[in-house]
Amino acid sequence: MDLIIDLIILLVKALTKKEKVEAPATVTQRRFAPPPAPRMGSKEVADLAARLQRIERAARDEARRCAGEEQNERFVDTLLGYVATAAGRGRTLLGGSDAGSRVELVRSAEYFESLLEVMTDLAQQRRDPARLLLLGDADALADACYRPVVEFARTHGIKLSSQRTATMLIEGDGCRHTLEAENLSILIGFNPTGLAPILLPASWGSEPGWWPALAHEIGHDFLASVPGLDGELRRACELSGDGWLPDGGVGFTGRDLDAAFTVWLPEIFADAFGTLMLGPAFIETLIWSLGDPQHPENVIGVPPGPGWMTWAPHPPHHLRVVLGCRLLAEIGFPGEAARLESEWRARHGGPDALFFPTRRQTWIGIADEAIIRRGESITHVIYQDELASLAGFELRSIPGLDLGPREHEAAREACRAYFAGQRAPTRDPRALIAGAVLAWSERPSLAPSILRAARATIPSVGVARRVLRRRADSNDARAAGPRRGGVDLADWREAMVLSAILDRPRGLPRR
Repeated sequence: MDLIIDLIILLVKALTKKEKVEAPATVTQRRFAPPPAPRMGSKEVADLAARLQRIERAARDEARRCAGEEQNERFVDTLLGYVATAAGRGRTLLGGSDAGSRVELVRSAEYFESLLEVMTDLAQQRRDPARLLLLGDADALADACYRPVVEFARTHGIKLSSQRTATMLIEGDGCRHTLEAENLSILIGFNPTGLAPILLPASWGSEPGWWPALAHEIGHDFLASVPGLDGELRRACELSGDGWLPDGGVGFTGRDLDAAFTVWLPEIFADAFGTLMLGPAFIETLIWSLGDPQHPENVIGVPPGPGWMTWAPHPPHHLRVVLGCRLLAEIGFPGEAARLESEWRARHGGPDALFFPTRRQTWIGIADEAIIRRGESITHVIYQDELASLAGFELRSIPGLDLGPREHEAAREACRAYFAGQRAPTRDPRALIAGAVLAWSERPSLAPSILRAARATIPSVGVARRVLRRRADSNDARAAGPRRGGVDLADWREAMVLSAILDRPRGLPRR
């Protein structure tokens, strides 16, 4: 029953990346026996068995269909090896289980259905030619971000609970999830499956600023995937706390600050991971997504949790941007870091304090440098400390993890190529997107054309090479000029790309 119990623990997290902040225990606790699990009648047991059987059959059917599709064959292992297998095992265990275990199996069935729904949506969106290229490009960037840690883990015998990603749009009929259209998140509740679905916002195809944020989400998954990493970082950073906001009657103590950073650690880690992955481009994304020059008070206020009792999971925007800039300087970009932090501060009226909420619904102002220094001590541990959970290595020692000088120069070359209307000399998705963000930050009005040029040479996952060649040629034609001999060459080539996507490769079954 271990597998079933593990699945139940993850059920609540299956459709959100946000961790619940537990309320602290009271001083006096009563111990009492839980009520006995309700008994299930024979009909209820039979209905549950049929439900698990339907899940197993549906997962196997979807796996067979995906096996015949180049863009979806990577989902077969999860559908067969996890969803179908777990549902089948649950059905087998049902006959000999006690009442409590049967109730747990009901909850597991709900979890399996959620997994199957998301897996079906992932595959279905890739059957839509209009979405396949966009999702394939996002998958290529996600794979490029994850590849260094996956290879490092394999080399050093670290068993990651998740080591593959797949992106999914959260708008339109192709996705049934009720999330905000302008949201980017990762479903870390999928960790036991080995796959981490990432949900993309509606404007993913038109806003270059969103793309570096993909690395932040992968950072969340990496932290959750490495056994013992989260706990080791908390111990190394001397973080502890019960989740409560300060009372407000006795000021603001170091213990209060540590309680806040204890809750914020996953976000700080994910921001650090994104900074390492994409360098200055990631900081540009933070500034774009978190900035609020019209209401600067919004970037220096620390958000309270529900009911003004506990800390919210996200640090204040000002702290996140400045910590990103300080880490950027530490990894070799001091000039860019100083410029970006200066621009951020100038846009928001030169903030020099952060305001912390209390349980009395009042605010306590603290000098920002005092908070930043504590944050820097944490990012220093994340980046430079030898960690047993990483086989005794530092994060900075993982080959290919950080965007070094050579990769940054490739991004700058890509930026220059976009402005010159030329094809970028690299096919590295990280460099292509970093270059696009650098170009976009200089000329925001060109966002659609810059992103189109960057995507033109990304090795899109699950898309045939001939389609990628035609897309790159189409973008070259567009850059060279709108018309030749009275024919709009770019439009003609784009039509050919769409035709190539719609035309299935020979040898694959038609359905």
